[in-house]
Amino acid sequence: MARHLHCVIVDAGPATYMKPVLARWIAEPPGFEWSLRLGEKARAALAGLRGLAAHLGPDIDRGNGGDDGTDIASGADALLISAGGWPAENAHVSAAQRAGRPVLQFLDTCYNYARRLCRDGLWTLPDRLFMVTRASVAEAAAEGVPEALCTVVGHPSWEEVRVLPPAEGADVLFVGAPVTRHYGRRLGYTEDDAWNMLCDALARNAGWHGRVCYAAHPEQDAMPPDVTRIDYSVAALARFDTVAGMFSAPLVDAFLAGRRCLSLQPGATDTDMFFLSRQGFLPRFTDGDALAGSLSVSPPDPAAFAREMRGSFARLQRAVTGALAA
Repeated sequence: MARHLHCVIVDAGPATYMKPVLARWIAEPPGFEWSLRLGEKARAALAGLRGLAAHLGPDIDRGNGGDDGTDIASGADALLISAGGWPAENAHVSAAQRAGRPVLQFLDTCYNYARRLCRDGLWTLPDRLFMVTRASVAEAAAEGVPEALCTVVGHPSWEEVRVLPPAEGADVLFVGAPVTRHYGRRLGYTEDDAWNMLCDALARNAGWHGRVCYAAHPEQDAMPPDVTRIDYSVAALARFDTVAGMFSAPLVDAFLAGRRCLSLQPGATDTDMFFLSRQGFLPRFTDGDALAGSLSVSPPDPAAFAREMRGSFARLQRAVTGALAA
């Protein structure tokens, strides 16, 4: 009888991470059965993926909603769960471990490691934790995550991003994020500060002639007035020469696509929230003067990071297959 993997994916970011994996499993059945429960944001991110409905169970409430995951855990041979720090994720990890099932958990980004793995101040740790980069293992260990649990997998979605041809013109895309909602002013800046910093730098650049557009995050509370808004997608990057933001996944897409990628953190505290700048792949900008001088320089080379992402799907597949065989 085929072994069974159950997946729990709560938010849009983890759903994007898993989307190419699920697409491959639908097109090329992986040798094990699999099922899936999604949060509202994850379901929206996976909308349109043909064949997914055959694997879906009921939606999951990321706040848990009284579902402790016991039924799911007892019916699977292993669980693969996103790690956003939501009660639903922690409940499913605990239920699987009570049932003696191996738990694989994956991080789709590289910050707030401990917060994503704790509940009520207590660790809820999986049997294996999939990390995006080698440097993130040391960062997580500094927050108390045992290195022995960590496996560097990469990011299956970022593995697929390719360098795009140069854009025509000098249009700029700003990618928003819910900084105010989640951090207030603790980081030293908000999404409005970053937007204003960009607009000021563009206004001071007499040689720039283009348009600036705004792609809001799905959980962003508000946007500046009178902006040209677009819906973000990797395909949309083709029309933009420069992509600016703070520390969101679309900035990583832009970097891998060969765009001029600007992490704007005006007046930042000591914490650099963007792992690409923190781990040395590209610079960040904390003041307008430095930003204004960067708008005409060549984009940073994404080759080293792209090499690190290469093989992400294969590494994840091996880890899942190994857990199911144990």
